[in-house]
Amino acid sequence: MKKIALTTFIILFFLMISCKRNNLKYVKVSDNPYIEYLKIDLDLYIYISDFKIENKQVKDLSYQALELVRNGNLTKAKENLLQAMQISKNDPILFNNLANIEYEQYEFKKAIEHYEKSLILSDSLYISAGMNLGKTYSLIGEKEKSQLIFDEILKKTNNDFLRGITYFEITRKHLDYGEINEAKTSNNS
Repeated sequence: MKKIALTTFIILFFLMISCKRNNLKYVKVSDNPYIEYLKIDLDLYIYISDFKIENKQVKDLSYQALELVRNGNLTKAKENLLQAMQISKNDPILFNNLANIEYEQYEFKKAIEHYEKSLILSDSLYISAGMNLGKTYSLIGEKEKSQLIFDEILKKTNNDFLRGITYFEITRKHLDYGEINEAKTSNNS
């Protein structure tokens, strides 16, 4: 009887997880610049921002990858992005989106490399990649690097949504490290 109850619990648990993953909700914040994000628990994933993909085939592969991510198929999404990157080798959006998938798959070293590449290719103007890089550095214990990146974002953007998300990430970083006083004052800059 205990085995049946345990098996039932495990099945229900996995069903809840898979349902949660399949009911992802993307929120469009702005058309100019275009910003769309996904919120899972306390994490925010920004996939599209103020840069545009010009090549139609690359754009199609990229949007297909985003749909695959929305449906929880990260492996196929990654394949689509890598295929798009064969056509457009220097697109910061593709590198950021690939890094988002790697972050989700706990491949933090690869994610950092691709967020950094996205920033280099965009001349540090692709704010989404910077935000994601700062969040990743914070997660792996590099809080000073994380703070430097967040400070740069605040200097470079006037977009209230992106500034708000940056302050949220700074506050969360402080809370994650148990720095309560710093968290209280992190948005007073």
